[in-house]
Amino acid sequence: MNGEPVAQFAHLSAFAEAMLVHENAIVKIREDMPLYRAALIGCGVTTGTGANIAGTGRIIAIDRGGVDYSFEAIGLKVTCEQAWGMLRTGGVATVIGMMPRYVDFYLSGKLKLDPLISTRIPLEKIATGKIGFLDG
Repeated sequence: MNGEPVAQFAHLSAFAEAMLVHENAIVKIREDMPLYRAALIGCGVTTGTGANIAGTGRIIAIDRGGVDYSFEAIGLKVTCEQAWGMLRTGGVATVIGMMPRYVDFYLSGKLKLDPLISTRIPLEKIATGKIGFLDG
């Protein structure tokens, strides 16, 4: 952008209609899973669920001594290594990597994703949608 390369964060792209990714960054899910609901599982739901399973309350800060708990929800080798690398001595890393299972949970009615979606906007209106979100 403006002559500079544009890179993805953790091999993911936000607000993209299509993207080219390495085969190690792909998780096959059932074809009957709506993709706009599957997007919720990718990070937010898995991180929150992992934190809940581990009995975490509030997450307050990360300092130089490391963290008490870390949660890996992307499923990449590098992010798993980061989850362990940021732990303090005696800390606990939770590696979730359960997207296909969460899809099954959603489609069987055990995982309630629908209440998390208040509005859907088309990609071409993402800038105005973001402003509306920030304005409340």
